[in-house]
Amino acid sequence: WALGEMLAAPLAYAADSDWRLLCRYCVGLPLLVMALFYIWIYESPKFLVIRKRYPQAKAVLKKIAAANGRELPEFIFKESLNTGSATVETQNDKGPQYGYGDLFRYKSVRYSTIGGSFMFFTIYFVYYGTTFALTSLGGNIYVNVLVASGAELLAYIVTVPIATKLSRRVTFIASFALSGVFAFSFFFLNIPTECNSSEATCIQKTLQTVFISLIRFGISIP
Repeated sequence: WALGEMLAAPLAYAADSDWRLLCRYCVGLPLLVMALFYIWIYESPKFLVIRKRYPQAKAVLKKIAAANGRELPEFIFKESLNTGSATVETQNDKGPQYGYGDLFRYKSVRYSTIGGSFMFFTIYFVYYGTTFALTSLGGNIYVNVLVASGAELLAYIVTVPIATKLSRRVTFIASFALSGVFAFSFFFLNIPTECNSSEATCIQKTLQTVFISLIRFGISIP
């Protein structure tokens, strides 16, 4: 995602911000190529079993096993059973039915649901908020996008080594605190009057881009 965003900045610059040209070659063409690749993707075995297409499900499982250098044990599905053999049973009993209300009915799940919902709301709110703010920072919009997406890509790279050395709680607290501190820093960053025009450059505008990039870095780690 971040790498694609980084590539979008120089492509948009090369296209001279012609959105029709960008949609044609940077959106439409890659999507068509991606659609062609899906022809060779195997159908989900679970979907095939639900549809009672057992021979096809078994064939897909054998292909998956072969691609991973494994040999799939012989089996047959229970509903297609003709002779005695090791069986893989399909679930006819749907079991307990749960709904959205059950997420709040039980205390243990309720706290996790509320906390997780608030956390992901905050992550996406801040992420897209900083994305929309890139056009209002002043300076070169292409440079702003390139720097901010580069910070996000760096966050993806360092997430694994950080997560393996620190606990998940410490990682979340540190990343949210980093983003929060630099978000509040905008209250103390005043743009001089002579620097208000879009063409003018000053250190304050550069700091805005740096702060936004650090916010994006922190919010991308979780």
